[in-house]
Amino acid sequence: MAQVEEEKKAKLESLTPSRRLIPVLYKDCEKPFFLQSFLHVSINDDNYEQGFQQLIRGMRGESGKPPLKGETTPAPVPASPPAQVSSGVAPRILAFQLLKRLLSAQFDEVIFYYEVDESQLPMNVAQVQKAKEIIKLASQKDGESLSGLLDSIYQAAPHLKR
Repeated sequence: MAQVEEEKKAKLESLTPSRRLIPVLYKDCEKPFFLQSFLHVSINDDNYEQGFQQLIRGMRGESGKPPLKGETTPAPVPASPPAQVSSGVAPRILAFQLLKRLLSAQFDEVIFYYEVDESQLPMNVAQVQKAKEIIKLASQKDGESLSGLLDSIYQAAPHLKR
């Protein structure tokens, strides 16, 4: 019953001009019946950057198509925030921000690539807590640069590197 109420509410809110309903699929699945008439965005490991750009355009109300004659070109959708160490950004802050953005599977890949002994990580905690622990371990292993950890992050999620 609660699902039916949620469906009704979502459908009604999508009719409001200032609201947008954009279903986001993170894996292949069948959309619920009430969403079948809506275009969706697919975001997964294979098309993360493209799907993310499509979602941003949808949130902005941009079609992604070239403008018609007489229209102005919409502002380009910015790519993901730069993942490079800029002056003033400590590598540990950068690593923490990147680790928080990873999908669970990508986070597990970082652990594998960086050869983290999982017994040193806390169990049954949020990814953010594990990220803090990984950074502590990386500081001991790499020093302040955290270069090995950052390389592992970019290997698992190349879309984060520019």
